[in-house]
Amino acid sequence: MKVTPIAPAAAKGGGIAFPVTAGTVNEKTLAGLVDHTGGLSFSAGGKRLDATNFQVDTKQNKLFATVGGQRVPLLDLDVAKLKRSTDGSVIVVAGVAGSLTTEAAMALNDTLGVTFLKAGIPIGI
Repeated sequence: MKVTPIAPAAAKGGGIAFPVTAGTVNEKTLAGLVDHTGGLSFSAGGKRLDATNFQVDTKQNKLFATVGGQRVPLLDLDVAKLKRSTDGSVIVVAGVAGSLTTEAAMALNDTLGVTFLKAGIPIGI
């Protein structure tokens, strides 16, 4: 299986960076939504599935994406090692780990004709 960024997301520093386009979070609790542009293209065996329009929902600790015209939970977010800092008026969050959701694993396996993707597989930080 191959995973590639969809512009304007780009490979950067051994990972993929997704530009933040909008969002509102509570300064104290960090509860809110953060929108990103770009996405990921998953391919295998001549088949492809694109996930775009990422949105982090910090109340649910999930990353949602548009897949096949539907909004689906792509990643569960683990905030146990969250590190928070500020850069001027910008809140910077690091150390949040993502793992594949059951829904995303099923959709990827079905669409790409594979069987190895399972819920909980670490995807990134």
